[in-house]
Amino acid sequence: MSNIHTILSLGALVILISIMMNFYNIFSHSWYTMDNVQLGIDATGISTNYKQIAHGLAFDGALLDSTVTVTSPADLRPAYQFGAADTIKALSQFVKFDDFHLYRDTTMVPGGRIFVSEFEVHYVETTNIQQVSSIQTFTKRLDMKIWLIDTPPGPDGIDTVRASTVMGYYQFN
Repeated sequence: MSNIHTILSLGALVILISIMMNFYNIFSHSWYTMDNVQLGIDATGISTNYKQIAHGLAFDGALLDSTVTVTSPADLRPAYQFGAADTIKALSQFVKFDDFHLYRDTTMVPGGRIFVSEFEVHYVETTNIQQVSSIQTFTKRLDMKIWLIDTPPGPDGIDTVRASTVMGYYQFN
């Protein structure tokens, strides 16, 4: 009877050890997942902040004076002139939506992680905002890419958060 008990005890011990090993393996890798989730939340929060800033700016340089109305898209700034003036160096100095064009910024979040953000602004077709327009329209799209400046830990690290926001100009009489 002692041989049977010994064999059963060893069998139970092997099963217990394999369960514990599996549990600790899963537990040790869960921080990778939690860390990547936090990175995604941080990058999404950064993109939301940029969207809010962009929507507080003027649609176009031709509309900086609130008394001016534009009736033709041809009166708007051509796409090749998008981007901030050479004298504007900081996001806080932006005055119009297209100042974001080709802008690059870095943001440090709590915990010391640094994210890089790049932007492009395009005129888009008013009936299909996914299609870039070759001429001026009353609709612009801000495309942004946000990623961690260094490689995050773990095999499933976050790559890039891509987000867009659209601004349109409409005149109500």
